[in-house]
This record gives sequence, C-alpha cells and structure tokens, in this order.
Amino acid sequence: MSIACSVPLDGGRAARLLRSLAYCIPAAGLVASLVSLVSGVPAWLDLDPQASGAIGSGLHAVLMAIVATAALGFAWMAFRAACSRDAPGLLVLTVTGMVCLDQQSFRLYAVSRLPGLIVVVLAPISDQRSKLARSPSRSRSRSLFRSLLRPAAHRVVLLGQDAQTPEQWRRLNVWLLWVSRANTSVSV
Repeated sequence: MSIACSVPLDGGRAARLLRSLAYCIPAAGLVASLVSLVSGVPAWLDLDPQASGAIGSGLHAVLMAIVATAALGFAWMAFRAACSRDAPGLLVLTVTGMVCLDQQSFRLYAVSRLPGLIVVVLAPISDQRSKLARSPSRSRSRSLFRSLLRPAAHRVVLLGQDAQTPEQWRRLNVWLLWVSRANTSVSV
C-alpha cells in the first residue's frame, strides 16, 4: 500500500471553533478595557487638573467609542469564523514527503495535534519563478531587505477528523508519522 494520499481541505467543527476562539480572545480583552474605561477616566488621560473638564471627557468618550467599535469588530469576525465553511480543495501528500496545494509544492514546516484537529503549517519549497525571469541587476542587500519585508508565504491548514472519513484520517496520520520519522518505512 502506498503512503501517498489525498485529503480534503475541511477543518470541520473543530477548525471553526479554533478560528472563532482566535477572534474571541482580543474581543474579550477589549471588553475588559471598555469596562475599565466606563468605570472612570484613566490617570494618564487626565493631563491637566484645571483643563480636565470638556477636553478630558471628550477624549474619554472618543477612546471608549474606539474600544467599543474594535470589540464589536472582533466579535463579528468571531461569529463569521464560527459560521463559515472552508473552500473545497484537496491536499495531496506525496511519497517523497512533499505536499501539493493549489498547484504549488510545499514542505511540512510544523504539525500540531489537537483532539479531533490537526494544524499543519506548510512552507513553500522555493520561489516558483525561474531564475531567468529575475532581474540580475538587483543587489544582494536589496533582495535581503525585500525578503525581510515579504517573508515566504507559509500556509496554515486545519484538518478536522469530523470532516474526513475514518480511512482518510488514518492515512493522514500514517503519512504524518512517516514524515516525522524522516521517511523511514512504517507498517501500514
């Protein structure tokens, strides 16, 4: 039996919950900040005790409005993440340990296993453009500066157990085990 397999790109319920939680945490922090602002004017906002009337209360109101708007924005993004579905796609895992996604080759960068969910971080193998298409007049320092501004496009893929058949889930786990053991033989 070959170790290569294809896995649908669907994180299922666990991935939606994780994405929603990622937006709920900053929303909760902003709500806590809003509660603090509602309880009174912060000491750092009270610039001058004699001019604290209209200017201080105006700044306090603007700050409360900004924090409340940001908290509502994060809460809305958490709701959308909880209700959204992944775009249909296929993750192709090859015998050589490479991963193909959207007609691009990746290598496995990191794996995290959660109950019912596997988080896979993929790193691009190389720039897909040919070396002849690149401009030879670019200096090395400029390309280094550009690479710092635009790092390699790592992709994070969430794969949920509830979105896959038991056979696909087993094959995915076997492939990940095989890759983690540096492509040594694994009994299937």
